[in-house]
Amino acid sequence: MISLYIYIKHHMKSLWGMAERFNGPLTQKRYPKLRDKASEALDKVIFPGYDFSLIKEKDLNALEEFRARQNNEYLAYFDPHAFDYQTLHTMLQNQSYVMMKVTETGRPHYIIGYFFLRCFFIGKVFHGLIVDEHFKNRGIGTEMWRISTEICDSLGMRMYATVSKFNQPSLSSARKASDVKIAENLANDFYLIELKQRKVQ
Repeated sequence: MISLYIYIKHHMKSLWGMAERFNGPLTQKRYPKLRDKASEALDKVIFPGYDFSLIKEKDLNALEEFRARQNNEYLAYFDPHAFDYQTLHTMLQNQSYVMMKVTETGRPHYIIGYFFLRCFFIGKVFHGLIVDEHFKNRGIGTEMWRISTEICDSLGMRMYATVSKFNQPSLSSARKASDVKIAENLANDFYLIELKQRKVQ
């Protein structure tokens, strides 16, 4: 079923756009506390030197700039959606998206990490994330995975992500933060992985 969603998104744009219009209101109706739960999880994060928070309207220009700073080669495995202001604004207005950011403490308008949950009213969620290439290997991505699984677990939603078989740093980061299962082998050497919050014993 998940692979069908991915196919529709990439190959049937008009059908995907129609689904987008219906999915937002339906997701909001079934999960009215989605963004509240996300905000609660972000507020609890203790990660010295960095702040984690929801993306707001005032952050959209900074998010565009964040994407523009990254080299194209670095973005080889991250191309989930367009990053023009209008697309980001539309996503922010759609209640099926939870868009989150990481900033350095004291620099609230300079985004160094971006992650999001793309939710479906049927209870499934796609997760995507990227850390600024100058801030990688600091555990930020691992914390993003952890936060996202916590949000999904709190709402009883199942979280998935697509990861290239060659993107071992991302797979390693996901496994450090959560319980990971390869749900399906996809085209072009990608895995569909399912992630669950790791329970503290």
